[in-house]
Amino acid sequence: MLRKLKVLLFIPLLFVATACCDRGGEMAKYTIHFDLRKAVKMNLPEFVDSIFVIPLATNDSSLIKNVVGLSFVDSIFYINDNQTNILSFDSKGNFLCSTGKLRGSGPNEYFACIAFNILENGNCEIFDGLKHRLWEYDSNLNYVSSSELPEDVLPASNFLRVSKDICIIEDVNSLKFYSSKEGRVLKMISLPQKKGLPSITRNSGLKKLNDEIYYSLRTPERILFKVDIEKMSLQPYYAFDFGRNGVRASSRLSFDVSRAQYKYGRSNELPLLRKSFVVCHF
Repeated sequence: MLRKLKVLLFIPLLFVATACCDRGGEMAKYTIHFDLRKAVKMNLPEFVDSIFVIPLATNDSSLIKNVVGLSFVDSIFYINDNQTNILSFDSKGNFLCSTGKLRGSGPNEYFACIAFNILENGNCEIFDGLKHRLWEYDSNLNYVSSSELPEDVLPASNFLRVSKDICIIEDVNSLKFYSSKEGRVLKMISLPQKKGLPSITRNSGLKKLNDEIYYSLRTPERILFKVDIEKMSLQPYYAFDFGRNGVRASSRLSFDVSRAQYKYGRSNELPLLRKSFVVCHF
């Protein structure tokens, strides 16, 4: 199981092998060593039981412009489309509903969905950075409640609820632990900044796995942090050691911003008329 866990953590979080000059690796609880000279072809059936494609329904109500968030809860796929709309599909790809009709300037309507959470009761919680509010709607998209957010929670690019009271609000420079009951930020952690390095093209470094919260920096990094909810802190947990095959990102990594924006940004401006999920069972 540990072997599978290491592979699962490594694949989505690290695409660039970096050997950064910091002490995080020495403080990490586990160090995973990679010797690329001994790399062998993976036998996929050892890690995956089955792979299948789920075509998503295509109609005027379910067109997707840009996927910026995805959750799979109780056999339902929830997609944050371009921070404006949450769409849901069942396990067979049938379109269920969307929050598009709830978006507007009315008293019980959200305006921008920076991120969302599906709560334990099945309700949808939306973080609205423009109206400075947390909105909650039931599974039938009926308004349930809302609460005002203080100014210091912004800027924000993502949020993740970790308990009935606490949620973590993320931006490029910090993580903020926000209490819904007290209506304030309890603690803010400043994230290390590495000048001259490009950000990995993703919206969040926060990931939940087996009821644990992990965090990776947006710049190429060999340390995977574990979030301590009680202490409201980050602990170096996994260090990835590539040895002599590591790359000093600060001096050798190049990144063509204009080409990347054209390739990954502009292509997402068109509605995806053909779309599907590839699902792997572990």
